[in-house]
Amino acid sequence: MGVAWTRLAGLPPYGEYIEFHLPGDRPFREGVVVEFQWEDITWVGNFAPGWSTHSSVHIMGATAYVIAEGNGYRVKMAEPREYDILRPSVITDARFIEDRGLLVLAGLVDVTAYSEDGRLWTTKELSMDGLRLQVCSATIITGVADRVVDGGSRYFNIDPETGNATLGAQYP
Repeated sequence: MGVAWTRLAGLPPYGEYIEFHLPGDRPFREGVVVEFQWEDITWVGNFAPGWSTHSSVHIMGATAYVIAEGNGYRVKMAEPREYDILRPSVITDARFIEDRGLLVLAGLVDVTAYSEDGRLWTTKELSMDGLRLQVCSATIITGVADRVVDGGSRYFNIDPETGNATLGAQYP
């Protein structure tokens, strides 16, 4: 059986839960609450939110990637109390490329990809003030980078295997 998950409306009124937060943050506030079921284990995680509106859960094997309003966490089901913080520091979008087993995370200035084993690559800085993913496929990742050095917005292309990125034509 794989990993099953449910986003809860809030912390359950009884039982324990695991706090997930960035180093230096104070736990003890309600964030994005998710219940996980894996093999014969059920647990609830309270994930501290970040600074964007994007929240999602992506499962790769026995690893969960949780994006909690911009903060990202990589959690192995067998050891949920030991987790990794994802980069970028503010995640604005997350897309899963199933054919590659690749989770693509857009930040404010760059794009990072993860597999079940961890971070694979991070692009060079593509933007000064945000970017938007458009297409995420096994062969190409495309999007728009806002406010590049010349002051406009430009299309970008990323090779999903290497993370090599190129800026293209001016965005209308």
